[in-house]
Amino acid sequence: MRRPLLVAVLVVSTLASCGRPPVPKEVLVYRGLSENLPRLDPSILAGSRILIDPGHGGHFQGTVGREGLQEARVNLGVSLYLWGLLREAGADVHLTRSAERDFLTQADSSLAGELGKRVSMVDSLQPDILVSIHHNAQNDRDPGKNAIETYYRFGDPASRDLAFAVHRHLMRNLGIEAGEVRPGNYFILRNIDIPAILGEGSYLTHPQVEASLQLSEKQRLEAEAYFLGILEYFSRGVPRIVRGAPLDSVFTNVPAFSFSIRDVGGLGIDPGSVEVRLNGDEVKAFLSADGRIARYRLPWDSPNGAYELSLQVRNLLGNSSSVSRVHFVIDFPPEIATFDNAPPAFPPSGGTLRIRARLLDRRGQAIIDGSVIHLRTSHGETPDSVQVKRGFVEFPLSLGALAEPVRLTLINHGRSFDLEVPPARHTTTALRKVTIADGLTGAVVNNARVTLGDSLLSSGGSNNGMYFIPVGLAATLGRDGAPDAWVEAPGYRPRPAAALAVDVDTLQLTPWYEGRLMSLRFMLDPEGGFGRQAGAGQLGLTGPYVNLQVARYLEEYLEAAGAEVELTRRNEETLSPRDVVAMTNRFGADRYIEIRHRGAPADSGLVVHSHFFPGSRMGLPMSEAIGRALSDYLALPPRAPTELVTYPLQQTACPAIVVELPSIAIIAEELRLGEPAYQRKQAYGLFLGILEHFGVEPHASATITIADSPRSNWLVTLDRTWSLLSDHEGNATFPLLPPGRYRVWIRRGDVSISGGSLLLRPGEHGRHVIRGLSAR
Repeated sequence: MRRPLLVAVLVVSTLASCGRPPVPKEVLVYRGLSENLPRLDPSILAGSRILIDPGHGGHFQGTVGREGLQEARVNLGVSLYLWGLLREAGADVHLTRSAERDFLTQADSSLAGELGKRVSMVDSLQPDILVSIHHNAQNDRDPGKNAIETYYRFGDPASRDLAFAVHRHLMRNLGIEAGEVRPGNYFILRNIDIPAILGEGSYLTHPQVEASLQLSEKQRLEAEAYFLGILEYFSRGVPRIVRGAPLDSVFTNVPAFSFSIRDVGGLGIDPGSVEVRLNGDEVKAFLSADGRIARYRLPWDSPNGAYELSLQVRNLLGNSSSVSRVHFVIDFPPEIATFDNAPPAFPPSGGTLRIRARLLDRRGQAIIDGSVIHLRTSHGETPDSVQVKRGFVEFPLSLGALAEPVRLTLINHGRSFDLEVPPARHTTTALRKVTIADGLTGAVVNNARVTLGDSLLSSGGSNNGMYFIPVGLAATLGRDGAPDAWVEAPGYRPRPAAALAVDVDTLQLTPWYEGRLMSLRFMLDPEGGFGRQAGAGQLGLTGPYVNLQVARYLEEYLEAAGAEVELTRRNEETLSPRDVVAMTNRFGADRYIEIRHRGAPADSGLVVHSHFFPGSRMGLPMSEAIGRALSDYLALPPRAPTELVTYPLQQTACPAIVVELPSIAIIAEELRLGEPAYQRKQAYGLFLGILEHFGVEPHASATITIADSPRSNWLVTLDRTWSLLSDHEGNATFPLLPPGRYRVWIRRGDVSISGGSLLLRPGEHGRHVIRGLSAR
């Protein structure tokens, strides 16, 4: 018979204390086990392999209580007791460490390296479950804060079931009233593929917890609670999935997959629980009558390419399997070829043809990207081979003056496809090939475009960096009244197409900021929600609205510098913190930035406040750089970054910060925040901080001034890339610009003009005044 559950009563002293927060009165934590340890059935854990990870150790001591109790020591004590209990119950149990040590080496003394050693133990042992034991701390050392938090491996239903079972018994036996089960993305959880949990049994910053866990009997009590949870988990049975035939990874047909399912120690599989996903989308599978075989066949017209098929099941007692994933490729050979050549016939005097071809399989699907296509022609020089990208191949064919047709043959998988290009019977526009490349790395630029005024001379992209422009373009460039011609690509400084007037084979583009942001991935999280907590001004403007506008402008600047950007929301929908973390990790973000405009007291609202997760090695310098740049650009007093614990800051796999911009509760600030000019200015300040964080040195700066009335809300653009709206004084200021000559454009309503050019030398602040607008 179970003894009644002890209820924790927490009473916080209201007396102020000099130098220390008030200490709560004694509470009934770690009083004693409220459940009886069962008489063991040795069959429950027999053959189960369990790995216990005592968190921290050695150089990494974790948190420390007010009286000096080290987390690493407590973690080890609880783990050793748990090891003994499981071993006596018949489990094959292991520890990542059994002494006060770490896993640092001379070659790698980083925390990631130390944690990587623990992950390697999982890979070598291949245990059935991992239990990582930790104890928590309140960031501001509040002695009244205490809770049990149990984290499970993000996205794994088996880890979730293990977490619920363990958490239930921790709550029953430790005498702590508050607690929560959460998905976790800690290093050791996200880098393994078995059911795993990380337990934060209590807060060492709570005085009674620290006093209790000084005693070995209280460490044993916590171990007993973990043991009961693990025992409950295994007593319900553990569904396991083994992939059957076929075992290939590349298919030249549409495959059907078979999986065998066992419910080890359980009562069988719940037939309604089978969940199969193909590239993330749920599909229907077949489950045999005995619940032991699951099968799925892909649709006959599945495109060629890479796939992930995942399967998970749940047993009749509620335990889930881990997600079983199969990665494979469908690669049908080609049967049909379609061609597009420009011009459709080659000029009598010769020139360059742009040849595009799409090779299709017998189902009409494009063959897989990466397929190598060999080329053979009856005339002219061509590359030996090219690769299929985005479903097609593209290459140039250079021809002299010919009177007979040109035969082109494409070869793949032993099959050949022919195209015959006739000579033109009349004059036609000839093309020439230009390769556009990165001026620093020499890599081809495959997302460029060549424009002449409003015309697109070369399409916005090329698989191999080869672009085809009219031979006569040189004659039009530089003429009086001729439209501007430009070569542009995201991440690169636009280059006037006058460079194409000469017969060049390769045109180099200069990456903005030496390519520091090129291909980096940023997740921007404009805080959403409703009410005062999310920020609301007295005149009705809301923080979530302004957050989204600022995030969109920041997205524009980051993409112009070559970064990839994702927003957690693009409308009023608000994601849960867990959805934000899942989205960030799926995107593979290099940095996460949450943008806030909160309400705050009037005496502290006009500041920029940045936050980072405690101990984040990259979060602190990113917070410092962004806070400093924003404060300078917005002319606001600086405030040092502070530590903050939020679920996204804690659980994203990348460095993450929160930026709190000036308070929307101040009426003057609310009025400014309603103007796009100020929203853009805040976004540009954030961008400047990101540049500083990634090592961009101060070079030059410029202020463009509109001298005539109206002065405000002119869209000022430098080099077709960086845009700001002029403020009420007519100014748009661009700090941190690379030196060089900049073209200036301004636009307001129907007026759109070139504002001339501005030469910036290193270290120089240039000022460019635009007059004469009132006469237009």
